Amino acid sequence: MKKLFLSLVAALTLCGTAQAQQVDYGNKHEVGITYGVYSNSQYFSFLEDLVTLSVTGGSLSNENEKFFGPMTVEYFYRVKPWLGVGGIGAILINNKDLYLHDAKCGTSRSCYFSLLPAVKADFLRRKHFGMYSKLGIGVTVLSLKDKLDTGDKESGTAATVNWQLSLIGMEAGGSKLRGFAELGFGEQGIFLAGIRYKF
Repeated sequence: MKKLFLSLVAALTLCGTAQAQQVDYGNKHEVGITYGVYSNSQYFSFLEDLVTLSVTGGSLSNENEKFFGPMTVEYFYRVKPWLGVGGIGAILINNKDLYLHDAKCGTSRSCYFSLLPAVKADFLRRKHFGMYSKLGIGVTVLSLKDKLDTGDKESGTAATVNWQLSLIGMEAGGSKLRGFAELGFGEQGIFLAGIRYKF
């Protein structure tokens, strides 16, 4: 964790030292759409499945688990040439079949909705290429609906703190429209890619 923190501090320090050499695009706003893999909520779901198996002794289990997302929309406003502030909205949907004693007994649908205020720090800005880091911390709300084959329905909601830390992001394209990819961990995933528009 200490190495991770020092790496982030070093990246932010580079923002200031490289500022004089960087291109000012003149765009204050940027909107992006992304799709990622292995988000925090997916890990939460896997842990929940393990707890269910251990508590029920394996009598209640899940199969045919499918995830959509995380799909996210993000917006940043550039307060300095190298610093943007804004937010990330994310959704992840998990569908699975419920089994009781190896017999299918229903289906379950979980929707994770996240809102993360965020900052984005560019440490390399060129006419057609850029590199940056990003940090967002906020909340995720889970909406759970189980439909049993007996006709019974169960639902519930829960909320938890969540985050996204993208250690390294790279973008390429024109001064307004760019494709990008990020590596890190959090609700947007350990790897995500998307497209953003600057205006």
